[in-house]
Amino acid sequence: MWANYSPAVETPTERATGSPSRRPTGPPRRVAFGVASDGPEAPNILDPKDPAHPAGFGPIARAWGYSADLLALAATLSPVANGGSRIFWGWVSDRLGRESTMVLSFTLQAMCLFLVVTTGQQSSTWFVVSLVAVYFTWGQIYSLFPATSGDYFGSRHATSNYAVLYTAKGVAAILGGWIGALLAEQSGSWTLGFYGSTVMALIAATMAVKLRSSAAAFKAGLRAAVPVG
Repeated sequence: MWANYSPAVETPTERATGSPSRRPTGPPRRVAFGVASDGPEAPNILDPKDPAHPAGFGPIARAWGYSADLLALAATLSPVANGGSRIFWGWVSDRLGRESTMVLSFTLQAMCLFLVVTTGQQSSTWFVVSLVAVYFTWGQIYSLFPATSGDYFGSRHATSNYAVLYTAKGVAAILGGWIGALLAEQSGSWTLGFYGSTVMALIAATMAVKLRSSAAAFKAGLRAAVPVG
C-alpha cells in the first residue's frame, strides 16, 4: 500500500499561502515505511500484544527458570522505561536530528536484544536489566516517526500521512510475534528469535542511514521550490 500512496507534503510556501499540498514520489516515504516496520518488529518477540503485559516475555522467563516475582519486576519496570524513552529520544532527536537518532537507537536496540539472550539467561539481574534496556530503546518509535512524518510531509494531512506510516507497526506486530513463536517452537529455544530480532534492528539502523541521505536531497528539493524574495 505504501508504495502506491503519495503522502501530502506542504512546502514553506504552501504553509504561508495555504495553497494545495503537493504529493512527492521520492524515496523517503518507502524507506521510512521500511524503517518503521523493521524497528518495531525486532522487539515483538517479547511483546505480541501489549508493552505492559507480562504475557509477552512470560514464556521466556519460565523457559529460563525465573520466578513469577522476577517476571513481575520486569513487567513493572519495562513499561516505565518504554514511556520514559519516548520523552528521552524525542529530546535527543531535537538535537541530533530524527534520522541520526534512529540510527543510534536502533543500533543500541540490537545490542540490548543480543544482551537478553547472551547475559539474560545467565543472571536474573541481567535478565531484568537487559529487558528494560530493550524497552527503553523501543519506545522511540512513538516520538520519532510522528515528528519525522511532519518534517517530511508538512502539517497538512499530517494525521492521514502518519496513519499510513503507522500501519508499519501493524505489519511488525503480525510478523514479529508469529515468526518469533514459530522459531521457538521449531528450535525448542528462544535463542534464534532473539538473534533474528537483533538482525532486524540492525537492518532498521542501516535503512535509517539511507533515510538520512535520501531525506537530505528531498529537503533540499523542498527548499529549492521556495521562491527567493
